[in-house]
Amino acid sequence: MRVTGLVCFALTIVLGGAGCAPQGERHAAALGPTESITNLRAIQSRRFDTVNTRLLLQASIGVLQDMGYTVTESREEFGVVVGSKATPVPVRVQIVIRRLPEQAASIARATFQFPMPPQMAGFMPETRTDVQLYREFFEKLSQSVFLTAHDI
Repeated sequence: MRVTGLVCFALTIVLGGAGCAPQGERHAAALGPTESITNLRAIQSRRFDTVNTRLLLQASIGVLQDMGYTVTESREEFGVVVGSKATPVPVRVQIVIRRLPEQAASIARATFQFPMPPQMAGFMPETRTDVQLYREFFEKLSQSVFLTAHDI
């Protein structure tokens, strides 16, 4: 009886331990970027060959206003601009600008979202994935940065 108890105890420890063993690859895959996230970030981001993040921030504000957005917040020290557009389906936009370390360049990332209604306050907003919207924004931003940098 005592041997059977020891065998059962040993099996419980071995089987229980196997269930708790780290699943490194599976966990890393779950927390890592997926191909769709990587593609979305590529659509949302553009590199600019300037370290003048203030210029990029001001140009972003101008482009948003030209596109009909109301700028609701701008924090130069953080490189952030937030705006919204009151359409039948409201749109929120956030621009984050950061300088690339050890390079003479900066990255601008735009995120256009459909905000959630107040009754769904705890849920994440839906990010727009419309390639044409991001392309239009970054084309206008590139033109604005060029014109501003050359005092045109």
